[in-house]
Amino acid sequence: IQNDALQPGAALDIRSRVSPPLNPANANDERGFLGLAFHPDFDSPGKDGYRTLYTYSSEPLPVGGTVTYAAPNNAVQNFKNVVAEWKMSASDAGQVDPASRREVMSFGKNAGNHNGGTIAFGPDGLLYVGLGAG
Repeated sequence: IQNDALQPGAALDIRSRVSPPLNPANANDERGFLGLAFHPDFDSPGKDGYRTLYTYSSEPLPVGGTVTYAAPNNAVQNFKNVVAEWKMSASDAGQVDPASRREVMSFGKNAGNHNGGTIAFGPDGLLYVGLGAG
């Protein structure tokens, strides 16, 4: 974002995507928003990554939903960890366009724990994903 000042409000609200929300009473519940990475060309007009960012989160897996990589050992998949691509709004530079969401990859999950990890761009310009042990 061009303006370095912190803006009021949320640029992107994904609460509905990560529900059911984290259960703070359960010390093993590690679901929710896990990571954020801005494309290295975020501020470079004309480049593929211009105004593009990525999130990493846990989301419920709808009945009949699919994932890029299934949970091992034919485990029941209740939710998925997702890397999603987003674009900034064309009409408001301080907002992410919720309709721009594109699921890049997802991992089937059968437990509410071992969902740690994050995403980050390396010096080679590639997006790296660190996964939990589940």
